[in-house]
Amino acid sequence: MWDRVAVVGGERSAGDVAVLHRMSAVLDAFSTANPERTVSDVAAATGLPTSTAHRLLATLTTIGVLERPARGRYRLGIRLHELGQTAVFGIELRERALPFLEALRADVGHTIQLSIASGADVVYIHRLEDPTTFTRFVRSGQRVPIYASSSGKVLAAFGDTRTVMIAVQRVGFERRAPRTITSMRRFREEVAAVRTRGYAESVEETWPNMASVAVPVVDATGVAVAAISVAGSIDRFASEARERAARRALLVAARLSAALTGRRAVSRRDG
Repeated sequence: MWDRVAVVGGERSAGDVAVLHRMSAVLDAFSTANPERTVSDVAAATGLPTSTAHRLLATLTTIGVLERPARGRYRLGIRLHELGQTAVFGIELRERALPFLEALRADVGHTIQLSIASGADVVYIHRLEDPTTFTRFVRSGQRVPIYASSSGKVLAAFGDTRTVMIAVQRVGFERRAPRTITSMRRFREEVAAVRTRGYAESVEETWPNMASVAVPVVDATGVAVAAISVAGSIDRFASEARERAARRALLVAARLSAALTGRRAVSRRDG
């Protein structure tokens, strides 16, 4: 969200940081004691010029962080609630998933990652790394385009497919590595293949010389809420090793899904 407001290309200038600090100050002006504010209220609470407060309030309203219940008045928007729920879910999911990820890491080796969808991106919320191959490529909190990763393909195939496709169509495609998907037609074909196969594969689509497989973690309705991926360098993670890792990851994902929902574990390969 904030990258669309003030951060371009991943680099923050001093001016960008100042804008973010001002936006944070504006949001801090709202509280349970003062759930609704006018431009003058926010200017007084933050010390910002009225024109600056008005501009920031308008921007935050445009992206859904604030709402206008009445003319000239502002309050915190539903988008903040959604972001808060996503943050809480990510923390709880990471804590619940850790023993399962550790078991998979001990079984297959390589780097194990847990991710969730966020718009047209995948966000890696936890990883157990293989320091010999993957440290320089990915970190917790990093975003990767959904179309450019095995985790993204799984979340598109077994999650809210329509929403993902709309988000990807809006942002478009960019080649990140030699075999990155670069068209909606190819992405749709790949998502359909993943849905049939039960897991996703990525070979030099996210980074050169890297490969991964990913499987879905699902809720009680069978919709993917997260993805578990196994990643490594091509020379150490060839086709046969990827297939074995995918089979083992499917079992672990089924157990984690069952733990999250209280239902019996059933692997997608089993039915």
